[in-house]
Amino acid sequence: MCAAAEPVVTLLRGGRAEARRASPPGRRVSRSYSAPYALVAVHDGPVGVDIEAVGPLEPGFWASICTPSERAALSGADARAITSLWSSKEALAKALGDAVAYDPRRLESPRFWPGGASGRWRARPLDLPDGFVGWVCWALPGEGGDGDRAEPGLRSLEGVLADADMPGRGPEPV
Repeated sequence: MCAAAEPVVTLLRGGRAEARRASPPGRRVSRSYSAPYALVAVHDGPVGVDIEAVGPLEPGFWASICTPSERAALSGADARAITSLWSSKEALAKALGDAVAYDPRRLESPRFWPGGASGRWRARPLDLPDGFVGWVCWALPGEGGDGDRAEPGLRSLEGVLADADMPGRGPEPV
């Protein structure tokens, strides 16, 4: 598979052990878990995947994860829309290299990317069982140097970072 192709995403019934067994060596892999499912995304370049169960949200959760423009766009949104926004940000942060290094209030969601693209980055929502949402994000080959490294491209992500100085830091499918 070339890095320009979409990642291969597999939905599994099971946990971490099943997801690790479904991860081929020598490829970029991202995993996510939400009982009873695991998602595994495999790609030649940077990739991130996330699955979330849709359910009641804590009051104010959406404000704690949204940029100002997302708060305006999601005013009055339901739990599914807000959970999907969160999932898209988690998948992007994983693809960028370190999901905990990014403040979600400063990371623009791929949900709002025109045509699912921003520069060399791509994203799409996943078709999952009822009650779950998920996203996959990946990078196309970069230009110059190490084109697979996500961090050097952070400043060039059009519309992804919202005015932020970011810190540097075998089972059967369902």
